[in-house]
Amino acid sequence: MDEYLKILGLSGEVSVAQIKKAYRQMAKTYHPDVNKSPNAHELFLLINEAYIFLINYKTGKYNKPEQRTSKKDNFSYEEWVKKERARAKAKAAYHAKQKYEEFIQSKTYKSAMLINVLSDYVFLGLALIMIIVPIMMFVKFGVDPEHPLNTIFAMFFSVLLGLIMIIFIIRFNNFLWKKIKYFSNKWFKSS
Repeated sequence: MDEYLKILGLSGEVSVAQIKKAYRQMAKTYHPDVNKSPNAHELFLLINEAYIFLINYKTGKYNKPEQRTSKKDNFSYEEWVKKERARAKAKAAYHAKQKYEEFIQSKTYKSAMLINVLSDYVFLGLALIMIIVPIMMFVKFGVDPEHPLNTIFAMFFSVLLGLIMIIFIIRFNNFLWKKIKYFSNKWFKSS
């Protein structure tokens, strides 16, 4: 399992969200339709294999081997891992054959993308709160007469930090506005 974590650039104990985020970033980089390097296809296969194995392992979709009483039915952990890796490899080969456009429409990609969209909205909401609340408090209560510099200092840095968060969200996630447009179109069309 450690080698699969290394393939996705992860280590130690990781969450499903971390696996999905690492997978999405690497899959977009190494998809054969996008990356023209000679080993892109093999890397993409490995990335998909690692993702499928780790997600299924973390979510409990793989049936972990149980100790059997009969020697005939008894199999080792290594055999189980080998069998599950073969399944993951077959699924990865299927994903590698897909064209990039089909790939980004797959459930695998969409589930990883959904985690990113939700985290973007959470951090965007926090950034807006950091900007709006200090301004509203200033308008409602004004400056604290006992500590005017502290009030102005706290308000200024809260607003500044909120603005920096928004800039980083937009700068490092150039798909944010595409996601907003995609989901808003989807919500308003279904109504």
